[in-house]
Amino acid sequence: MFAYRPLKRENRGIRLVRLVPASRKPPGTQSNIFLTIDHTSLNDGTSFLAMSYVWGEIKDTITISVNGEPFLIGRNLHLLLEQLRADNVGSWIWVDSICIDQSNNEEKSWQVDQMRDVYTLAHSVYLWLGPGSHESNLAMDFMADVGPKAIAAGIMTQWTGSNLRRLDQEAVNHLKTRSLYALDKRTDPGGGSELHQFVFNLLQDDRLRGSSGSSAVCDGFSNILRRINWHRVWIIQEVALAREALVLCGTKKVSIDIFDATFTAIWCCIFSRPAQLHQSYTSFCEGLDTNLYTIKSLDVRRRRRQSERIRLMDIIFEVLVAPGRPHYSVTDHRDIVFGLLGVVTNSNELGISADYAKTVPEVFSMMTRAVLYDKYESRVFTLDCCPPRNAAGPLPSWVPAWEDIGKYGTRFYRVNQSEMFYAAGRTKPTATLSVHERADPLLLRRQGCRADVITHVMKVPEGVYTYDEWDICRITDVDTWLNSVRAFTGARTDHSSQEDRVWRTVLFDRHDWYPCPENRGLYPVAEAVARLIRKIMRREKINSTDLTEEQIDFIRNGPFRSDRNLVLKSLKDQLAYLQCQWPRALGNMHRNRVIFKTAGGRLGIGHSIVKSGDMIAVVWGVGSPIVLRPQAKGWSFVGDAYVDGLMYGEILDTKPRHEDFDLY
Repeated sequence: MFAYRPLKRENRGIRLVRLVPASRKPPGTQSNIFLTIDHTSLNDGTSFLAMSYVWGEIKDTITISVNGEPFLIGRNLHLLLEQLRADNVGSWIWVDSICIDQSNNEEKSWQVDQMRDVYTLAHSVYLWLGPGSHESNLAMDFMADVGPKAIAAGIMTQWTGSNLRRLDQEAVNHLKTRSLYALDKRTDPGGGSELHQFVFNLLQDDRLRGSSGSSAVCDGFSNILRRINWHRVWIIQEVALAREALVLCGTKKVSIDIFDATFTAIWCCIFSRPAQLHQSYTSFCEGLDTNLYTIKSLDVRRRRRQSERIRLMDIIFEVLVAPGRPHYSVTDHRDIVFGLLGVVTNSNELGISADYAKTVPEVFSMMTRAVLYDKYESRVFTLDCCPPRNAAGPLPSWVPAWEDIGKYGTRFYRVNQSEMFYAAGRTKPTATLSVHERADPLLLRRQGCRADVITHVMKVPEGVYTYDEWDICRITDVDTWLNSVRAFTGARTDHSSQEDRVWRTVLFDRHDWYPCPENRGLYPVAEAVARLIRKIMRREKINSTDLTEEQIDFIRNGPFRSDRNLVLKSLKDQLAYLQCQWPRALGNMHRNRVIFKTAGGRLGIGHSIVKSGDMIAVVWGVGSPIVLRPQAKGWSFVGDAYVDGLMYGEILDTKPRHEDFDLY
């Protein structure tokens, strides 16, 4: 078997391989792939290509020849090398599974640390998606045709950071007019910008509209977008860092910029609701799942080109439910951290480097704690973002299982998702690690005060919620759930403040879906609207003819206003929609949560694992209260909570004793 010679770390050494043409293969070599391998330095300016691909099943290997010696590689890499040989690629190549000694953790660690330089200095990066099919070939041909036109028309200006804008009203009006003329076979009035002309032609393209169901090209798009490459962590870095990149799918290839521009154009059209431009566009890209439009590697690449700051949490902290496939994935869980260090802006400030001698709990704890202390990362990720876990395991209670977040998302919305609460007021946490934290990598010390203790937890009736890992949660049996809430809280139907606090708690104090923290827990709406909310939550009959002007305005401009106003014109229908959907949609907010009572007479909502005896703390720098469970040594983290009467800094008025909470 092939034996590696050591690399020179001080010289930024790397190995490169080159394909030997079949005609020059040494006699007696059994493999159909023969490589030569040599050492060089990143300081030498050697021109090379870098490969980006999915390793695949480690045990599914094929033997090739490296410098005349047998060498095992994965089947997917073998297919890539065969394609490169068929394309007569004679350049030096960097491919991680061959050019890094994977059995040497010390070499692997420092080689991973310099991967940023490898992919930045490579002449080009080849992104191998795997073998092609008839449909994917059609899709790749479509990109090669349409992508350059999309770039020339300026389609990439539709991106604002990570957000893709819809077409503006000027474009919509222009397209409506041209579509009416064209489809009614009248003289095309023309006009408009180059972008308008391009979008019009795209909407007219028969390749994107099937006669019955999705077109073959759209089937090819789905085939390509569902490939595992788009959620592999290492590929995020490899694509984002590349000066130039080529997407290879079977025998077809397009540049990464053409690939990105094509899908930007398609998503921009879909999100602009083409059926509203003309009814004939209803079948435009029919069957193409819009959940697939977010591709992290392309998102990070765009943002790097715009010189935006890229935080680690921007990439791996996912609130949304995964789009039928993971947000991101790895084989070695440590690579969720190590595989992104080269692409995040603040990797030096985080103080993390690749070290495969560390365990997964050590790496996850080190990263999570670094993020919580970092002034930029903590704008995205604070302690209340951590999903609590029901069962004990190797990870500390305050450290997320990041591989699960990559696969499914957090599977809950934090209480302070809209940044409307300030339970700790303006009190800030300590900015640097304590001596105890430096000595114990699994410890997190937070400062704050005790606020209350949980005494009773509501038991949720069976069958009330329905959800799976790939979908949002809904309350299917609304009446049973609301009856349980009323029974547990003792809510009276007398229009009293006692009843109001129940619905304020259930709704996280968001009665009109907008924050209004200056009211410190009082209704952010008029009394007339408060009466309407009580009736909706009690499931009482409401006559639309009896509504006040304030109530009518709330129905039309409050929760779900955009959903209702698109399709429902009458006030009666809009009211019926709100009565039906609002209580059901609470399942999304209450996903994996339960209602509880406290020793101080408060009502609250916490994660489903809270229990009697848990302590409610206000932690400095965290917008919502935190539930902690006493342990023999320190505390366990049990998640964030909404607690009526503690959301707007009220506890600080009592001059509480400040203390340190050691979380394990």
